[in-house]
Amino acid sequence: MTRKARKWIPASNASWIGLSALALCSLGCHTPQPALSPRQVDELLSMSAQSTAASRELVEHDAQSREAWLALYGDRQTEVARIHQQQDQLEADRRALAQRRYITPVLAAAVEQLGLLFICLLPLLVVAFLLWPGHPQAEHEVVSAYLVETLIQERELPRLGHSTSKERSK
Repeated sequence: MTRKARKWIPASNASWIGLSALALCSLGCHTPQPALSPRQVDELLSMSAQSTAASRELVEHDAQSREAWLALYGDRQTEVARIHQQQDQLEADRRALAQRRYITPVLAAAVEQLGLLFICLLPLLVVAFLLWPGHPQAEHEVVSAYLVETLIQERELPRLGHSTSKERSK
């Protein structure tokens, strides 16, 4: 209501007018409905049963579609997990390859340097092997032992502490 309308309608009367208008609108014009025939009642019951059956079928189909959706969602989750695992494996392989690419040249340089060192030292090793005193051969040992025994037997060395007269004259 506007301000002009409020001036000529008192506040208490305005409330009653609003309530009565609301009551009249809600009651409306009531016309009695005609009575239903038994055939119409049977049709209504039949339609109600069909509606109930259709609703039940709709609910069943909805449940089946939800189960199918959940199965697909589970399969998707499995595939996502498998893809993540493959990505992790690829990352591990990439790191291993990067490490090999770094280590391989270092190892190649080290092997090359060791090979050069061995080649440079090889003539020194050959000279050292040729000049190093070797072990006496077995033939020389046998001959030396035989000569020592024959000299001892021929010369019969005097015992310690007893000297012979020939040795004193010398």
